[in-house]
Amino acid sequence: PQLHETLEKMKSAADRRTTLIKEFITISELKVGQASLTRQKASLAEILSRVLTLLTDGITAEHLTVTTTLPPNTTLLVDAPKLQEALTNLIDNAVKYNTEGGSLTITGIHTTHPIERDKKLFKLTITDTGIGIPAEDIHTLFTRYFERGAEAEKRYATGRGIGLAIAKNIIQAHGGRISVESEGRGRGSTFMVELPV
Repeated sequence: PQLHETLEKMKSAADRRTTLIKEFITISELKVGQASLTRQKASLAEILSRVLTLLTDGITAEHLTVTTTLPPNTTLLVDAPKLQEALTNLIDNAVKYNTEGGSLTITGIHTTHPIERDKKLFKLTITDTGIGIPAEDIHTLFTRYFERGAEAEKRYATGRGIGLAIAKNIIQAHGGRISVESEGRGRGSTFMVELPV
C-alpha cells in the first residue's frame, strides 16, 4: 500500500508536467499561427453550459451564486473546443479565487467596435467577488511568465499561472481581445472578452 501511494503521487506529478508541457505548446503554436482553428457556428450558451458543468464541484464547494445573462440564440463562428478551453481557464479562476459565498456573474452583449463602427462584436464579461488583482500585477497578467501573487498562492497552491496566457492566445487567434479590471486586493475582478461576429 505504501508503494502504491508513492507511485500514485509520482503519476500525478508526471501528469501535471505533461499538462504543463501541452499548455506551453498550445501557447507557442497560437503565437506563431501554427495552430489552426476549426471554425463552425456554435451556441455560446451551450459552450458556457459545458464550462459551468465542468466547474460544478468548485462552485458548490465555495457556495457561489452564478448568474448568466446572454442574448437569446447567440451563435458565433468559432473553434468551440478552443473557445471552451479559454473560457474554462477564465471562469475556473473566477471560481478558485472567489470568496466563500461570493458571486460569479457572466454577461454577454452584442456591440460594435469603438473605432471601426461597422465591425460587430460580442462582448462577454466575467465578474467575480474574489481576492482581486493588485494594480502592479495587471500588466503582466496575460504573459506566460506571470507569477501569481501571494494571496493567489495561498488560495490555490498548485496553480501554474499560465491559464490566462493560454486564454489570451486563443481569443487573439479568433481575432478578439481580452482585458481585465480590478479595484485591487479583496475587490474582485472583471474579465472582458470581445469576439468578432
